[in-house]
Amino acid sequence: MGFEPELALLQAVPVAKDIDGRTWHMAIEGQHVFIAGRTGAGKNSYTWSLVLHLAPAWQAGLVRFYGCDPKKVELSIGRGWWDGYADTDEGMVELLEQCVSDMQARLNQMQGVARAFTPSPATPLNVIILDEMAYLSVYMPDKKLRERADKAVRTLLSQGRAPGYAVVAVLLDPRVEACGYRNMFPLRIAGGLNEAKQVDMVLGEGMLEAGALSHQIPVGKAGAGVAYVLDAENMMKPLMVRSPRCSDEIIQRVLESMPRRAVRGSGDVKDEQPDGQVQANYLLTYRVE
Repeated sequence: MGFEPELALLQAVPVAKDIDGRTWHMAIEGQHVFIAGRTGAGKNSYTWSLVLHLAPAWQAGLVRFYGCDPKKVELSIGRGWWDGYADTDEGMVELLEQCVSDMQARLNQMQGVARAFTPSPATPLNVIILDEMAYLSVYMPDKKLRERADKAVRTLLSQGRAPGYAVVAVLLDPRVEACGYRNMFPLRIAGGLNEAKQVDMVLGEGMLEAGALSHQIPVGKAGAGVAYVLDAENMMKPLMVRSPRCSDEIIQRVLESMPRRAVRGSGDVKDEQPDGQVQANYLLTYRVE
């Protein structure tokens, strides 16, 4: 069985719509994503929309999700999505270091063979979601654990794109000390921000002047999910989009409706669905609540 629709999805995940109602697609293969915004800005509308729309690829074994959840509530609502999940300081550090170890093993396998990988059930794309990256880099109380976490994240960001390790980092505090390596994220999303000067902190120098007015996004439901996005490698100007609210019910219902294919050994895939076909017809309903 081929995986053409699922592989194409990794290059164009529908996660939001622009002001004209056109769907904005996010490439996640070969990508790192930085999402920042004040409390209530709807930052995790983007992370959960990404996860839910990748469901067909996840179901086929082409994607694995890993989650670091320091608040213990944002990612835990969908525990079944995660191949690796951690919500304690030590657990998160160990999860990140295991991802680094696995990534480096894959790089060793690729050495002299290929410069980029092709996702498959044997070599899936690994999406690592950090719900509050500043906790890992600044606020974690134990200095040694914090340094280990910081080193692991930097390694994933610097080496992960070619072998299929994508970091999606969510941040409440966009100050430089909270994320000293934001420039290692090619794709940046700025939800509602408290100050105009924070726009360039998130999206890059000159983006406020280019029209990214994240500080003017309304507080509360009226502005939840609204953001300016910039793909530094493919876009010259920021684009305003809105991602839908992903309720707890939707997150759990989609998980229940997408039985996962069991991967055994190197590429030996057993389909758990009776008709042997991957169900790839899930489409998230875009709405504002």
